[in-house]
Amino acid sequence: MSPQPLTAPAIRRRYALVNFLVWLPSALAMAPMVLLMTSRGLGIGEGAMLSPEIM
Repeated sequence: MSPQPLTAPAIRRRYALVNFLVWLPSALAMAPMVLLMTSRGLGIGEGAMLSPEIM
């Protein structure tokens, strides 16, 4: 049995899954940092300049 060729929707789903999994750790780390910095009175732009993760 040979594998069947991938269809366009299957390729899009795989791409979306890989893209999601690549960005997930960064997003999970960034969300609490934004909340913490805004609770301390910093704007998002000021917090971006201070955060070592983004650089």
